[in-house]
Amino acid sequence: KTLSVLRASMNGFKKFPKIGPLINNIDLSCNQIKSLPSFDDYKELVDLDLSYNKIKSLPDISKCTGLKTLKLANNPLSAKIDLSCFPELETLDISNTEVKFNSEIKHIREIITNNEIG
Repeated sequence: KTLSVLRASMNGFKKFPKIGPLINNIDLSCNQIKSLPSFDDYKELVDLDLSYNKIKSLPDISKCTGLKTLKLANNPLSAKIDLSCFPELETLDISNTEVKFNSEIKHIREIITNNEIG
């Protein structure tokens, strides 16, 4: 069988665990993760929650075009995201980060940030 949902919040992970490429939902919030692997194989990913970790940089996630939820809040993260790669995105949480985005946001229902939009 293939793992489709991983909910491992508050488990003290220091590294991103090895996960099969067919996963749909990853919740690794509230851990100690500092770096992320390539997301090139995670084309089935719909929900990704990496909030409250120690992530400083974001790898290219543009191949995760089916993302509906992306939560990166409360990481020492500085990145620029091209939101046009995510036509299905509904929720983006980048509060308490230095994440910026460089495209239209009309299709996103909820953006949580403490940075200026626009």
